[in-house]
Amino acid sequence: MLALGKLLELTLTAHEPAEKTQVTPGGARLRWLGEGALEVRPAESEDCGLDLLLSAGIHGNETAP
Repeated sequence: MLALGKLLELTLTAHEPAEKTQVTPGGARLRWLGEGALEVRPAESEDCGLDLLLSAGIHGNETAP
């Protein structure tokens, strides 16, 4: 598996990948933007021009004073 395919593991262990950009066998491009942030671009032949942003996180109690 590509190192960037292990985003959660890299983030939880506070490691940065040696290679910041990788290409999957299917042609998708993965680019490390920083801790917990990964840009994924489809292969040029599969790009239909749509953008999607996914965000997930573990939060504390934001309602506390």
